[in-house]
Amino acid sequence: MTVHFGFNQLNVYVTREYADGSCPYRATYEHEMEHVAAHQRVWLAYQDPLRDAVRRAPEIPVKDSPGTYATFEEGRGKIGEAISAALDPVFDAFKKADEDAQAELDTRESYDGLKGKCTDW
Repeated sequence: MTVHFGFNQLNVYVTREYADGSCPYRATYEHEMEHVAAHQRVWLAYQDPLRDAVRRAPEIPVKDSPGTYATFEEGRGKIGEAISAALDPVFDAFKKADEDAQAELDTRESYDGLKGKCTDW
């Protein structure tokens, strides 16, 4: 089994309201890149916990301990349930940690500091 937990592309958008290269554009872009960096830090922190959750899940069949099922559909369902049981709590914790990291960047103080960077908002 291979579990892919990542992203192929991450787009950062800045409103057209700010001219490309202007101070508000650059300040907004830098702020959004802080969000990207926070997301990447949390994502990296959850790589090992996800791997460990799969390794510790005895209900997920592996080469040395295969599962036996009456039908393909039953096997697919049982294995899917086992994978969900192992990974859903870790994904939920990841989402919460990511939301918390993002919220730390979107405080009133953060926005006040952002507004203070430019005079031409």
